[in-house]
Amino acid sequence: MFNLVVPDFNIKSGNLGYAILKGLLAFQLTVPLSSEEPPSSLSAGLLPIISHFIATVKSVESLQQVTLKLASVTKVKESPSVEVWQEQRNLEAIELADIVLLSCQSSEVAGILSVPGVRAALSGKLLLSVCLGISTPKLVELLDLASMERACTIVYAMPNTASKIQQSSTTICRYASDPELSPTISKLVNNIFSSIGAFTVIPEHLMTAATVTAASSPAFFALALEGVIEGAVAKGMPREKATIMAAQAMKGTAELVLRGEDPKVVMREVMTPKGCSEKGVHVLQNGGVYELYVESVRVSTEMANEMERCQ
Repeated sequence: MFNLVVPDFNIKSGNLGYAILKGLLAFQLTVPLSSEEPPSSLSAGLLPIISHFIATVKSVESLQQVTLKLASVTKVKESPSVEVWQEQRNLEAIELADIVLLSCQSSEVAGILSVPGVRAALSGKLLLSVCLGISTPKLVELLDLASMERACTIVYAMPNTASKIQQSSTTICRYASDPELSPTISKLVNNIFSSIGAFTVIPEHLMTAATVTAASSPAFFALALEGVIEGAVAKGMPREKATIMAAQAMKGTAELVLRGEDPKVVMREVMTPKGCSEKGVHVLQNGGVYELYVESVRVSTEMANEMERCQ
């Protein structure tokens, strides 16, 4: 059993930290906790189950909000232990942790890691970062990893907002200069991210493109979904029913692709010559929708690259 700490946690809309924590907590309720004593280190090799969560927040107001919000997730009797502390106790929380999840604003990372005692507290532990623009080399630099007595293991990953319902598409960065993860830590990392959805391991140089592909694309897909819903409503369909039908159709399309069908094949299977589907697709093609999606990924990736250069 392991302790996971999320320093400078917040519950603002779209915050990955909350989405991940909610998904992890929901998953933990489906896994029986081991009765064994917690390991003294990650090398103990026990089943990677998180039994204790600590989130630290900036203010008393946030303390109350987060405590209330998480209480709705952890109200089941078998829930893992969850505590919310103020950020003045960041160091104490990290000292107690086996795993530290950085999900704060990228501009706050250096401040958290530079607090006296934090580097020593991270010694031999697992540091997971989901902070956009803070690359693995940057984290290595901030921590001066080579000078640590027992270097912590750094994993840079990018889940998406569907983590909260355990349907994330997560990218995990494999840093070329790092040695292979130990079997225990590799198992732990895989367990954490598979419990909130599916994950793909990629090399560092593809991380920004992967971030847009997996983490930004739900916004792109939501825009398309909204358009289909509005079109149906304009033709008299009740919004609630249109939303359910369109969302299920999008989900089914995604499942077909995940099972091996090419998107072009799916499109051809739906369209009959001179039929209504073909007519609608032609409207989208003539409007340049395909090219706009390609361009949105390109522009978003360039923006992500720029954010990384500015850190």
